[in-house]
Formats: sequence, C-alpha cells, structure tokens
Amino acid sequence: MLGTSLTEKETKHFSINPQPVQEVNAKPDKQNDYSARIVNNTDTDLIVKWKVTENTLLKGWDYSICNYGQCLAGIPKSGSMRPIKKGDKGFLNLHINPMNVKGTGSVSFYVFEEGHENEGETITYIVRVKK
Repeated sequence: MLGTSLTEKETKHFSINPQPVQEVNAKPDKQNDYSARIVNNTDTDLIVKWKVTENTLLKGWDYSICNYGQCLAGIPKSGSMRPIKKGDKGFLNLHINPMNVKGTGSVSFYVFEEGHENEGETITYIVRVKK
C-alpha cells in the first residue's frame, strides 16, 4: 500500500503498529509480553472485533491475551474491544510463559471494524523458544 511505513500496516479505518507479523524469541522461563497497537484513523469511535484464524501455540505453554478493554484467560475464538476513540489506540497483546517447553508456535487474529468484516487485517505472533 502506498504511503505505508515499514513499521505500520494501514487499512481504511485503522492501522496496526508495529507490522502485523511479529516473530519473537521468548525467554523460556518467564512471562513474555508482545503488543500490537490498533490506531483509529476515523473521525468517530471505532469498534474493533477479532477472531482467531490459527493457534499452534504449544501444549505446556501458559498464555493469555488482553484486548482493549479486557484481559482474557487463554485465547478464546473471538472477541470485541471497547470503542477506540478518534485518534486513539487500542491493542491486542499476547502474554506467554513457555514454562521451559522448547519449540515454535504461532497465533493469528483477524482484526476488523464492526460492520466491515471484509476490510480487516491479520495480526500474527510467531513465538520461538530455545533452551
């Protein structure tokens, strides 16, 4: 998309910062926190929803997510953020403790504005754990 920086992916109504695909190396025995910011590019409040399209996080890992307005145990199949005010930022954060289990897993979320499901973007966290 023209005009999009290397650190931000923009749709018609919101942009994701940093890039929607985050490849990370997690500490094997501590909580690791990763964040995707969702910037409201409209002149009104924005209601953003999401749904999980893939989850290959490893058995034995302890993980949860926080989206703008709430934190959730584990990773449910879908969710909705509280309204993001004009010019403000929401988020979709992954919190993970690999519990010393080595390997690679990922989770992908399709993020979209309510009423515009076909104009969304996918946020993917690829997590690698080495001992």
